[in-house]
Amino acid sequence: MPPSPVESLTAVCEETLPWAVLATGVFITCCATNQFAVIDLLAMPLQVSGQITNSGPQRIGQIAVPKWFPVAESILETAGGEIRTKLKEIPVPANITPSQGDNAMVTIDFSKSPLRAGTGTFTLTYSPWFRFFAEPANFNILSRSAAYVAECVRFLCARNGIAAAVTGQIDGSDVVTPGFRVEVRGMARLEKLRITDGTAESVFDLAQRRILLDERMFPAAVAAGRALLETPDRLLNLNLTLDGQRMQMAYAGAAHV
Repeated sequence: MPPSPVESLTAVCEETLPWAVLATGVFITCCATNQFAVIDLLAMPLQVSGQITNSGPQRIGQIAVPKWFPVAESILETAGGEIRTKLKEIPVPANITPSQGDNAMVTIDFSKSPLRAGTGTFTLTYSPWFRFFAEPANFNILSRSAAYVAECVRFLCARNGIAAAVTGQIDGSDVVTPGFRVEVRGMARLEKLRITDGTAESVFDLAQRRILLDERMFPAAVAAGRALLETPDRLLNLNLTLDGQRMQMAYAGAAHV
């Protein structure tokens, strides 16, 4: 028997609650430091390009990445598309050598891979959204961020026995279920994710640097917000307000573009 609309929303919110609490904590830290690199990475994946040197049977790729870049979790794609998968899932040796400054050099041995002779370039792409499974399975997030996140939400629903359909919208996608709707906006750059059941809503607004949480959806996250308001510590660059069952956090620092 499929879950009721209320049970469906509860199941999805419970499964995403750790993410909501984590996102709230990260957002508070970003506001305090005026550094939004982590939030920006949620909005737009990072892709870097490298070169492959062909010398007889040896095919060696080299690519410079930021030192924090999770190389093993990134998506490797070679020119021509012979290889397109997570780097850690294929048997190609990859060595990381720290260099001066903020970058590291990654060397990948393609010699024993099914790579077409003469292939000269490849890319590594990373997004935190790759940690979530999408349905259908893919890593096609560039220029379709909202659609990819919607596919992740649909997979989450399917795993909980919830019927869900993805519908295309102007610059985004909606995930529609019998009990709630998830609206995702921003194809080139993810802008906003909104969950609503008609009576309550929660919004993760990356573009405006704002989070709105309803206690009926994410009680633990709102409880943490209430505790923050009761402490004498001042929240740097952050406006936190509570209105009944709704908690809103908004960046109050320097203007951004």
